[in-house]
Amino acid sequence: METALRHFEEHREKDGPRAEESHPQRKYAEAVKKLRGKEKMIELVILGEPMGKQRPKFNRYTGTAYTPSKTINYETLVKHEYMSKYGKMAFDDDSCIQAWIKAYFRMPKTDFSKHGLSKSGRKKAERMFKCNAKADADNIAKACLDALNGVAYPDDRQITSLIVSKHWAEEPKVVITLAGDLFCDHDPKLKPGD
Repeated sequence: METALRHFEEHREKDGPRAEESHPQRKYAEAVKKLRGKEKMIELVILGEPMGKQRPKFNRYTGTAYTPSKTINYETLVKHEYMSKYGKMAFDDDSCIQAWIKAYFRMPKTDFSKHGLSKSGRKKAERMFKCNAKADADNIAKACLDALNGVAYPDDRQITSLIVSKHWAEEPKVVITLAGDLFCDHDPKLKPGD
């Protein structure tokens, strides 16, 4: 992006005002100029054991569905952490957003003894063994993104790219990174069939 803009500026200086009309990367450079300063990236750290969104429960007597209290509490924690750090919505209606969610789980002590490792081998174990913690990666993402819906961005349909990973760590936490997708290839305001 920066290289294209610099190349365009050099070409314009060398060839004069007509260069703007003939330069093949003129439109790209103009887009970069418009977008400069609009790119956003936020990082949010939620301390505590990662939790996936639970399935809705049903009341047999009333026949209505409700969200379990553990899920509501976790989503409230995510919202509170976001609002205490940023205080306002980071992305507007026409933003496309890329999301990275890293969930860090505490490795159970039984795994250390099972593999013959002492507590000093914790770091090595965290790198050696794949994280197979109970919470599903998709449910972790759902809990985090639903919590930030209407708080960090107007609607979670604006998420155009999502990467979720699970890791072992000494300190359990979730790290959520959201970034504006500068070259979004679709209009997020359009609905299917438009």
